[in-house]
Amino acid sequence: MAPYLCANKPDGSRGSPLLYPQREGEFSPAPGARVAARLTQHPGACLAYRLDAQGKSFVYCPAHEIAPDQASWNKHEHEKFRDLFEDADLLVHGYRRSLTQDAPKDALGRGAWEPIVDLAAESGVKRLLLLPLAEDAPVDGVQLRAEERLAAKGSALRCEVSRLDERLIL
Repeated sequence: MAPYLCANKPDGSRGSPLLYPQREGEFSPAPGARVAARLTQHPGACLAYRLDAQGKSFVYCPAHEIAPDQASWNKHEHEKFRDLFEDADLLVHGYRRSLTQDAPKDALGRGAWEPIVDLAAESGVKRLLLLPLAEDAPVDGVQLRAEERLAAKGSALRCEVSRLDERLIL
């Protein structure tokens, strides 16, 4: 027997389940909290989420493929994600490669870390955590190169890079 998707109300009746379809939009999961969801540029369905609560904002974007040079960015997508990332206290974003590498042909993602850093800096993100999406994603040297890229832009954004098997305490 499948488990119930909702709790019992005080009168013993069952409440309506809180199911959210995989689509763009905003909703409030609890009083004082707001969540925004945006579809990403990724093979297959993938959503990025922004949670605003208690004066803090957290963005989780598991995979989003940003064009390598800003001149070729789709204006709508650029604005959509700049708004989603805007002034976030923490942005956790997945990546698969560097721009110096060819894009992989599998469906695990092809996004490079450099455009992520650029968009995060432009959006006023305070802290960026880059997550490798696969074992072949480069890790060594990425944080140093990201910091150099940010320094050249005059950005105060703090950037960190995790390892695939690393447990993170945010």
